[in-house]
Amino acid sequence: MTLVFINMEIETIVNDKMVVIYQMGKVASSTIKATLAQIKGLNVIHTHHLSSNYTRNLNSIKRKMGWKTTISPESIDDLYNKIIHENEIYIISLVREPIGRNISAYFQNLDLIFKQDDAYKNIPFDQVLEGFFTKYPHSIPITWFDNEFNEVLGFDIYNHDFPKDEGAVIINNKKYHILVMRHDIDDEKKQKYLQKLLNIKNIKIVRKNEASSKSYFEIYAKFIDKISFSDDYINNMLESKYTKHFFSIDDIEYLKSKWIKNCDISAQSQI
Repeated sequence: MTLVFINMEIETIVNDKMVVIYQMGKVASSTIKATLAQIKGLNVIHTHHLSSNYTRNLNSIKRKMGWKTTISPESIDDLYNKIIHENEIYIISLVREPIGRNISAYFQNLDLIFKQDDAYKNIPFDQVLEGFFTKYPHSIPITWFDNEFNEVLGFDIYNHDFPKDEGAVIINNKKYHILVMRHDIDDEKKQKYLQKLLNIKNIKIVRKNEASSKSYFEIYAKFIDKISFSDDYINNMLESKYTKHFFSIDDIEYLKSKWIKNCDISAQSQI
């Protein structure tokens, strides 16, 4: 089977500043890409993966779960080689609380997971509910920085404080200028941090790829209402190193209260 790499998007505007939007999927990175696409003088690369080793492992896990895998490790190597020799790179990475992120990513990939076009309407709803726990690798958000960011860049994000009240931070060293933002901070703050990172004035956020515009939005909303989580699932997600690094105690308590309404002792999780 020929693999086609669909999670990598490359858009070259002018060969000036190398900007890499590098993050896990479903964290509003398409909005950042659309925003930067308006600006001349940037060489913008958008990708969820730069580690071919992790990509191979993830492909293997997904195939065992029944997925049609689409990410080519060879394309990852080509992209890595394209940027790693640059002397100065501006990196933008976004984070999102892991439970909502996993639900969003699950729906984004339903056709690949069930090997069925328009799976949201052609697969029985009960199977879609069950598949979330049996057909999706839930550890992706809580291990992404270790498996991707830290491994590829040699830069351990967990060694750097994240101002949870602010929801964004810029970290500089000789080669990398790194902006990490929570996906739920307001657009004005995102604009401010993008302007500061890139030293460009008057950046305006362009909204892209919002859930309400998806064809499956009605089923997605029903799924959110009906899905039930085990205590173990909620704790594994919200007590993880990842969540504690980017979210405050109050944030985590709020998220627990948000998802606990969907908590059912019979719900099984696969982490």
